[in-house]
Amino acid sequence: MAAQQQRLAFAATALALTVSLLAPPPSPSLAREHLQDPPNSAMAHFLRTADDDAFIKFLRFDRHTFQLILTEFAPLFEATPLRPTEGEGIYPIQGRVQVRALDSPQTLALILRFLAAGTTSDDQLLQMGIVQATRSQYLRQGLLTLLTVLRNWPPARITMPTVDEARQMAAAAAQWDERIQGCFGVIDGTVHRRERPADDQIQRLHYNGMDSCHAAKSLVVYGFTGEILYIVCNDYGSSSDAGMLQWSGFLRILQQYPPDLCIAGDSAFPASANLIRVLDNDELAQFPQVRSDLEALNGILKGIRMAAEWGLKQWKGCWRVFHQDLPAESDRDPVYRAIFEISARLTNVRVRLMGISQIFNVFQRT
Repeated sequence: MAAQQQRLAFAATALALTVSLLAPPPSPSLAREHLQDPPNSAMAHFLRTADDDAFIKFLRFDRHTFQLILTEFAPLFEATPLRPTEGEGIYPIQGRVQVRALDSPQTLALILRFLAAGTTSDDQLLQMGIVQATRSQYLRQGLLTLLTVLRNWPPARITMPTVDEARQMAAAAAQWDERIQGCFGVIDGTVHRRERPADDQIQRLHYNGMDSCHAAKSLVVYGFTGEILYIVCNDYGSSSDAGMLQWSGFLRILQQYPPDLCIAGDSAFPASANLIRVLDNDELAQFPQVRSDLEALNGILKGIRMAAEWGLKQWKGCWRVFHQDLPAESDRDPVYRAIFEISARLTNVRVRLMGISQIFNVFQRT
């Protein structure tokens, strides 16, 4: 009896081995995609268990705000193919199984972590449990999808205020210092370091003499609510603040406001009815009779113009991807061009939905 059971067990084992040998091998693409989708990656565990403090530190948003962004991001991302399907693209892939390595929450976390920390790809590969090609693919498609979503989401809007909204901002500034009347925002320029381009003519355009580096130049207008009202980003590093102000068309936008409303800037900008600025020593010397009054006004303008410094520090300090040198061709890469606008819009989301802004704390809570 025992011998018969042993023979039956041996026969069953042999049959199972034969079936496994005769069965067709799994699809290489399907097997590879499943290997890229670990259920217990560090990021998946973080998204399941982390509290609000951890979310803010790691992704710059609390759980609730992350979920709000995800609600807008997920439908479009899941409807967008990540690779060519049959009959699409230059080299269509016949019968490719569309299995995603990362779901929408993990893709959004990948994007936010990339922007917030500027971490190297090796760090993110360990956090997400994916390979380099998958990270590049999801980061590129995810950034472009997120940009589309943010452009149509009210909390992420970047727009100049109405006249009534501008007057409310100006009233907040007047409460901070009653000598400031009608000023509803501040303007300033900043640079983002980038690698030296190989082409000599292009590298001259990118070189910023003041900071002695190759850079991308941005011009930002902040309201006294802490929001970014207007932005011109990723211009040549050699561009001046006044030059960007002229070609961007912002002066024409500013001139649409009544003459009793204005923004404040430093001496790099041309003064006008709607743009008051700090005077330098040579300009002060031209008015000796009222120099003391002008110097007092200068002190007030310097104090209020510090709001622009707070805003720029918040933008570049929060999104530490700007702490690394951008690629030399980042001005031509749609993904790196998107990083500027995405980070600015996400900054407005943090201000509007989370109240994180030094400008807001100073001017709206005085």
